[in-house]
Amino acid sequence: MSAKVPTAKFRLGKIVTTPNALSQLSQDEILVGIQRHQAGDWGDVSEQDRNANDRAVIDCARIWSVYLRTRTRLWCKPRSKVLEGEKRR
Repeated sequence: MSAKVPTAKFRLGKIVTTPNALSQLSQDEILVGIQRHQAGDWGDVSEQDRNANDRAVIDCARIWSVYLRTRTRLWCKPRSKVLEGEKRR
């Protein structure tokens, strides 16, 4: 049985990945983060940011998500076209 791919809520622009994200995360982790983001699963953000993201999907405004993986964060920021992994301190 294959995993279900979530339904996209919005279109993505160009996706870029920083060298740090590539060194800290697997391609599968990056892909799952992108899929979750595009499906409206905002990950580990505050309730205020979650609500702002829900409104932003309608208004075409800034949307961002954070997914924590062990000691690494995956940030999805499609409005600025940046996807980066950043080590927590």
